[in-house]
Amino acid sequence: MKRGNHIIWLLPLLCGGAGAADITATQRELFESRIRPVLAQECYECHSVAGKKKGGLLLDSRPGWQQGGETGAAIVPGKPSQSLLMTAIRRTQEDIAMPKNGAPLSKAVVADFERWIADGAPDPRDTPPTKDELAKATDWNAIRESRKAWWCFQPVKNPAVPTVKDTAWSSHPVDRFLEQRWEHDSLTPSGDADAATVLRRLSYVLTGLPPSVEEVTTFRLDQIEETVDRMLSTPRYGEKWARHWMDWVRYAESYGSEGDPAIPYAWRYRDYLIRAFNQDVHYPQMLREAIAGDLLANPRINQELGINESAVGIAQLRMVLHGFSPTDSLDEMVNFTDNQIDTVSKAFQALTVSCARCHNHKFDAISQADFYAMYGIFTSTHPAVIDVNLPNADAALRSEMQGLKEQLRKVVGASWSAAAKALPARPVRGDDAPKATVLKRWDLRTEEWFGSGQGVQQGATKAGEFSVANDGDSVLSAVHPSGVFTDLLSTKDRGVLMSPRFKCEGGTLWLRATGAGGARVRYIVQNYPRTGTIHKAKEFKDAQDVGLGWHKLELDYWKGDEIFIQCTTSADMPVETKLDERSWFGITDVMITQGVEGPGGQSVGGDPAAAVSAWIAGTASDAQAELLDQLLREGKLPNTLATIQAAAPLVQRYRELEGKLAMPTRVPGVLEADAKDAVIFAQGDHKRPGEVVPRRFLEAF
Repeated sequence: MKRGNHIIWLLPLLCGGAGAADITATQRELFESRIRPVLAQECYECHSVAGKKKGGLLLDSRPGWQQGGETGAAIVPGKPSQSLLMTAIRRTQEDIAMPKNGAPLSKAVVADFERWIADGAPDPRDTPPTKDELAKATDWNAIRESRKAWWCFQPVKNPAVPTVKDTAWSSHPVDRFLEQRWEHDSLTPSGDADAATVLRRLSYVLTGLPPSVEEVTTFRLDQIEETVDRMLSTPRYGEKWARHWMDWVRYAESYGSEGDPAIPYAWRYRDYLIRAFNQDVHYPQMLREAIAGDLLANPRINQELGINESAVGIAQLRMVLHGFSPTDSLDEMVNFTDNQIDTVSKAFQALTVSCARCHNHKFDAISQADFYAMYGIFTSTHPAVIDVNLPNADAALRSEMQGLKEQLRKVVGASWSAAAKALPARPVRGDDAPKATVLKRWDLRTEEWFGSGQGVQQGATKAGEFSVANDGDSVLSAVHPSGVFTDLLSTKDRGVLMSPRFKCEGGTLWLRATGAGGARVRYIVQNYPRTGTIHKAKEFKDAQDVGLGWHKLELDYWKGDEIFIQCTTSADMPVETKLDERSWFGITDVMITQGVEGPGGQSVGGDPAAAVSAWIAGTASDAQAELLDQLLREGKLPNTLATIQAAAPLVQRYRELEGKLAMPTRVPGVLEADAKDAVIFAQGDHKRPGEVVPRRFLEAF
């Protein structure tokens, strides 16, 4: 016989409960404000006509609970101690602890239920709620507002300092609160520690190191304040306490998974934290820097290092796990973005927002929409390496270098004019249209992509721009058509260029690009920052790669995924970087075609003499610029310091200035391009997209 079967006939006698007509105003107010909302939000899912009806118990109406469940009466009016509901919410028996999958009810809520049952369990609900009423009662907005009443969501208060009996122990206000509780619990504080113990505690807490023998033998208790000040001023203090912060943000120097690749320049974040603690940077400022340090209007500047300290703070966003060439790149992005949200919310809000990836939070005032509102913010930023050097620090050097280039144009042009007259005209090779269907096309001469770095900040340049050789006997290294080229002043200059995001329709990606030193052009699938078995890139390694040409990458595997095109100097790739090496890239056209045939050749050719004249005047066409570059690489135009002697002092000075340019101070970071709202994934499943959620912060705040 089941536990409650023998008393089932007694239920109508035991479970009376006042109906709507018998309830006083005070009883109604208690039920409507403190009992009904909790029943709806915590119990209806499992114990309602429209819910799961677990154990045969219904709590959505007075007749429902009067009937009782399989184990008998859940509520015995007037007798809280005999009511199974109280046993369940007090959690005194593990097998019936309720709510089953939620947080324990607060002591105040438990006290409300005890008071309600002791008062006869007055309940005005004659019938179960309708579907609409149930939806309203269990609506997330109602749940959120109820949870917002918890103490942790309330504004900080400034309570009066309590009066205590023993005022001699400590005069500090915080200690008075401790003493008040001690007195309440009839406790007394331990005796004072001796000098050696105090010193040891101070040293370990503030520096992480034991005191020296000399310090132990000379320290006196009346030296505590000066000893604390001395320890706070030592570099060891920053090293000790930076470790705590690093633990919060799960500091790492590699990405894990296959190959465990290093996180480029991660150590700079560690050193940034040590400096911040040693400089007593206050917490609100460090918090701003951790979330948006690269965007602050008034950042902290380190003049000694010549860097924007605040911008280093976002490096923690890149300390995530990355798998190797995942076949499902969206799943990869969801996971590492989830990790970013989880870390930021736990470290800086003491909330587990990540729990709401699959459903509304079981405990906190955080909805699934909250998670995806933040997800949209994080996925609108692309993994990157950023430069924290102070802007315009080399402005004078760069200005003089630009002036030298104009002088070189005239000197070199004069030498080329004589040589070009002896060169025969070359037939112009037409720009044939691609034979395949063009799905998308970008012209980097006129179309503006998202960029970062000195090498791309000027945007597209006109035809005829050129670069000076860094070393050796050559004067110039290249003459470029119009487009985006990062080597126009120096191969130290970094460049990251990104297209808007778009849905991949398959086909073949064609990039008309060039470069050297390990620079790459590639597609990025769902923010995945590595190359691998199925994530491809074109890398420009050696001098043989120099010279514009079409390069292709197949996209059919990624049909349906969101992708963007990216060009990157070698030291600025977010994972596979070549630390602080010189490199450069140039790009003029990008297209995606459907079919095996690619684009035709660009217009190159013409009269060399006319091309030189136009170049000197600054009016060269793309075809003329490419003709000059081709002749230069073929050795048909003078280009040595010996053959253009007037260029030698100009080149020497240019190289002196170029050598003084600061290398970028690179740190892990993110770059925002085209920000977009995200969709909710049903039950956290990225293959089940739902409604769009605007980017925002948590609704509870």
